Amino acid sequence: MRRAFLPLFCAMSVACGDDSSPSTTDTADTSVQSDTTPDTTPDTTPDTTPDTTLPETTPDTTVPDTTPADTTAPDVQPDPAGGICMGIFACASACTTEGCVTTCLADADTEAEATLYTTYDTCLETNNCRPTSPFPNAEESKTAIECERTSCLDARTECEAGGTAGSATCAVTSQCLRSCLEEDLLCERTCLAAATAQAANAFFDFSLCVERECFGALNPQTCSQQATSAVGPCSTVYNACFGDAGAAPGAGGGGGLP
Repeated sequence: MRRAFLPLFCAMSVACGDDSSPSTTDTADTSVQSDTTPDTTPDTTPDTTPDTTLPETTPDTTVPDTTPADTTAPDVQPDPAGGICMGIFACASACTTEGCVTTCLADADTEAEATLYTTYDTCLETNNCRPTSPFPNAEESKTAIECERTSCLDARTECEAGGTAGSATCAVTSQCLRSCLEEDLLCERTCLAAATAQAANAFFDFSLCVERECFGALNPQTCSQQATSAVGPCSTVYNACFGDAGAAPGAGGGGGLP
């Protein structure tokens, strides 16, 4: 405190005419200086405390997936047409053993369908309407087709139509068959079962004639037009099928497959 008021006291002394000489002695600075020096010494003492953390020893108790692979056979849908006469025929035609043929027959929808197949197959066999060579040439195949046309036409028609008949003409039946997808035997059966027996017969007489003439042809459409033209070998059976419908597709100078 004394240091704080000393200058003010000296100023008052001068104003009062105090001729005493001012003290020239410097007042000693008695303030206590902080002699605390920051500790800049690096800590070089290594941390020797051992790491006592236990390692992760929890065992993996996950059970491995031992489920066996799915060996279930894919779901194979049966051919819905496999039980009708032409379905049985298609199945048996791919067989190489009698046991295979028996299996095809066992899948018949009804006994009547099995009988229709047997009648048709027996007719082809009895009349030698099958090529004798396992790899027949075009001529042998054409001979077999013509044999079926002349000897087993009724049996083929019955098999295809399922032994039933309707009232549709040959031309209408042909138009119906054109709407079916290839090898859709159920669709074909529906069309042929709606035809009269005479119309169904006329259709197969015509179609087998064209099949014989154009077997192996490079351009079946052109061949069928030529075969059913006015001077073609199938013109008569073509007209028998389409004559009741007036100008059928390709009638007269053209012609063609149904």
